[in-house]
Amino acid sequence: MNASYVIGRAMALALAGVLVAGGLPAEATAENSSPPSAENPPLPQHGDGHGEEHGDPARADDPARADLAGADTEPAPTPAPTPEAEAEAESSSTVSPGVGILLGGGIVGFGSDAMRDVTNVGGSWEARAAAGTRLPIGLELGYTGSAQDIDAIGLDDDALLLGNGGEALARFNIIAEARLQPYAFGGGGFRHYRIINTDDNTSNLADDDTVFEIPAGAGLGLRFGEGGLLDLRGTYRFAFGDDLTADDPLDDDPEVGSNLNSWGASLRLGFEF
Repeated sequence: MNASYVIGRAMALALAGVLVAGGLPAEATAENSSPPSAENPPLPQHGDGHGEEHGDPARADDPARADLAGADTEPAPTPAPTPEAEAEAESSSTVSPGVGILLGGGIVGFGSDAMRDVTNVGGSWEARAAAGTRLPIGLELGYTGSAQDIDAIGLDDDALLLGNGGEALARFNIIAEARLQPYAFGGGGFRHYRIINTDDNTSNLADDDTVFEIPAGAGLGLRFGEGGLLDLRGTYRFAFGDDLTADDPLDDDPEVGSNLNSWGASLRLGFEF
């Protein structure tokens, strides 16, 4: 038997005896004074007996309990992003417009019959810097050079027509961020022609000339590996201000003509950043 129960029972009996001596029924007193048990738990007390309306510390409008109830319904905090996720999000939000550096070469020739009669298809070389390779419209700045055999009366047999020029192009990327990227371009530039490897020029060709050009054409770019670029294009250049030739280079009465329109095909290799 539980010792605390025995002691409680003894105290209740003693108290009953005192109350009996004072005129109260011992049974009622003992029954009312018995300690609570697991079978008879004590009833909750509510202040003055009016429940939540008067003095109940656990009533529903208690601010402390309202705060606790609100805390139970708040959503769980969002976990902090990992460094890898942050780096990926930053990379996707700051996509580079694309900058490319390319070097290459190809072949060139003239479009007019007059120049095809005295020159052969020659070689070309070039260097280009491109901005906006991943955008619908980009910009190119380029240096171009060329060398062609030239055979005319009054020139040495090993004479060459050397060309050097620069140009600025607008590039229209049809599929901007694709691995295989077709594009078209157009712009403006200049080219300086000079006849070299001849001691005395007694032909009706000028020793040198500078012309204004409008290049236009189309190409196909390929991205490969980690930033590699391969670029193939065809170009036609309309030339203006030709003082190098007459309408017919073999004509004894030279007149200013427009015979330096040219075409070219080139392949370039480079990197994209």
